[in-house]
Amino acid sequence: MITAFHSSALGLRVFAARAAAQLHRWGYRTLLVEAVSGPGGILPEYAAAGGREPASYPEPGAGAPDVVRLGRTADLDELYADHGLGWHLEDCATSWRSAYDHVVVDAGSGLDDATGICLAQLPDTLVLAGEPGSVASLATEASRVRDQLPFGRGKLTVVPLLTGAGDTRAPLALLDAWAGRDTDRARLLTVLATSLADGDVEPVTALLARDFAATAQLVADRPAYVRGAARVVTARSDQVYEDAADVLTDLLEWELDPAQWASIEHELALLAEALRAGSANVVDQLTRGLELAAPVLSVGTSGDAVSIPASARALVKTSLNLLTER
Repeated sequence: MITAFHSSALGLRVFAARAAAQLHRWGYRTLLVEAVSGPGGILPEYAAAGGREPASYPEPGAGAPDVVRLGRTADLDELYADHGLGWHLEDCATSWRSAYDHVVVDAGSGLDDATGICLAQLPDTLVLAGEPGSVASLATEASRVRDQLPFGRGKLTVVPLLTGAGDTRAPLALLDAWAGRDTDRARLLTVLATSLADGDVEPVTALLARDFAATAQLVADRPAYVRGAARVVTARSDQVYEDAADVLTDLLEWELDPAQWASIEHELALLAEALRAGSANVVDQLTRGLELAAPVLSVGTSGDAVSIPASARALVKTSLNLLTER
C-alpha cells in the first residue's frame, strides 16, 4: 500500500517520517518517498535523461526504511506530455508495491507540482492533517485530479487528522469509506485528532498496518489496537504466498454455516486487496485468520453447513489468479 501524508502545518511534516520508522520497527518492509527534500531525485534524473532512461530507486534491503526523493524539475508538464513520465511513475509505484509492504510518501506541506504527484497519482491512501475545511478541500481536489488521470486508479482512501475548530461534517464523511460499520465515527475522528495533537503516530500507523481492520477496537482500546499491528512476518514472502494458495484451495471444499461464510467473504475481499498491493504482512495475517475458520467437523456432519457461496468462490478464484501472476 502506498500512503501519502500531507500537512497544511509545516510543524507536522515529521509525521510521515515517523510513521515510516514505526512501520519499519514493527517489521514491515518500508520505503519512504520524499516529495522535494534534498538534492537530486526521480524527477530531475528523468528530465536529465530526456525520458529515455528509468529513474533509480533502491532495492529492498535491511536497515532503516529505504528512502527515495522525487525532487524538482521545471519540465514537469513536458515530461508528462511528451516523455511518458506519468507511465514511468506508474512503473515505479508497481515496483515499490512489489518490493515493500508499505510505501510512505511525505508530500510536504505545500501544493507544488511534486506534491500534486504525491497526492493524486501515487497513493492508495491519503493521510491529511489540518483544519477541517482544508482537509475536506484537499481531499476533494486530489480525487478530482486523480479521476482525470489515464492510469485506471481506484478511489482514494482518506484519513483526516484534524487541527483547530470548524465544520467536521465533510471529514466525518471521509471515514465512511473505511471505518467499520460498528465504529462510532465521531469518536474515531476524535481519536485521530488526539493522536495528532499528542504527536503520537502509532494509532495512525496501526491503521495502515492493519489495513483499516477492526476500527471499533481503535476507538475502544487504542493500546490493544496498536499492539495488534506490531507483528513481524518471519517467513519469507514466497512462503507466505504459498501458504495463502494452500488455504484458498482448501477453502473451496469447506462446508460452513451461512453466517461463517459471510464473515469469511469479508476476509477474502481484504485478502484480494492485500495481494494486489503486495502486502505480505497483511496476506500472512489474513491467511492465518482463514486457517482458524476451517471446519472442525467432517463434511456433511452439520445440518446447517453449506458449500462455498458463488460470491466467495469468485473472490477465492480472484486471489488464486493474483497469486499465479506473481
